[in-house]
Amino acid sequence: MTFELKEGRYHIAFWLMDFDKGNVLIGVFRDSKSEPWQALMRIRTYVDNKVFGSDDPKKWFHTTFPADMSEDAVEAHIDKSLPVVSGLMPSKGEKQAKSIQKIDVHSDDPSVAAERFRAIPAMHPAKATEEGRPDLDSWDTEEEVWDSFLD
Repeated sequence: MTFELKEGRYHIAFWLMDFDKGNVLIGVFRDSKSEPWQALMRIRTYVDNKVFGSDDPKKWFHTTFPADMSEDAVEAHIDKSLPVVSGLMPSKGEKQAKSIQKIDVHSDDPSVAAERFRAIPAMHPAKATEEGRPDLDSWDTEEEVWDSFLD
């Protein structure tokens, strides 16, 4: 699984949760107004200090929200679920995220999401896909802040 920014895919937002021993990335999107909202969550547990080629285990979760559910309602549902998500982290005794950042996108233009990610000081795009679109899997991170938040 992966988070993919692509033309026409409407993203509401991303939530970045940082823990001492891992991180969580949640994204909500859909490809057309007639499709249900898709929520994708990746939980990563740190086992090494590598930015790329890491052996960090990742668990993926997926759910949907009805197509007629408003963006505000979907966002509110995700916001309310963040304490529950914290409890999914395998780190012993770590029940609270060190930081939670919400990246509002509200666009089907992948460059908008890329610009919003660039606004986070600890992150910057490492490369783009062959089509020139930003791809979250190709983003580089500053290890001391996010400790390889994205592959």
